[in-house]
Amino acid sequence: MGKFKTGLDVRKKNEHEWMLLDDLIYMSDTVGMIIVPAGFVTNFGSVPRLPFMYLAFGGVGDEACTLHDWLYNPPHETFHGSNKFIDRETADKVLRGVIKECMADSWDVTKSITAWSMWAGVRLGGSSHWVD
Repeated sequence: MGKFKTGLDVRKKNEHEWMLLDDLIYMSDTVGMIIVPAGFVTNFGSVPRLPFMYLAFGGVGDEACTLHDWLYNPPHETFHGSNKFIDRETADKVLRGVIKECMADSWDVTKSITAWSMWAGVRLGGSSHWVD
């Protein structure tokens, strides 16, 4: 498992987007340091606004979803100038691990089901958002 070195600090831009006010820094056991720069715009994961889906996953792991949005953003580099590029499968693996960390206070079963569900969602629906 990894660890956040900073907290999530954002300002709402509009109904669906937030802008980072400070860098979000995460040390991943999978890919090393990830730095999402201040000014990056995220939607905290495109959870469908269907009532059940949003009640189950909306607002879960905003930090994880921000990291995932960053990793899906070309050129898919862990941070500007790192020259460490990742593929879609690895970006989704990072999301799954960080979701579990963000839910540290949850029961193991709940944490695992939520992390797996969000991971499965991006594996099934994320390809249209991944641009090489």
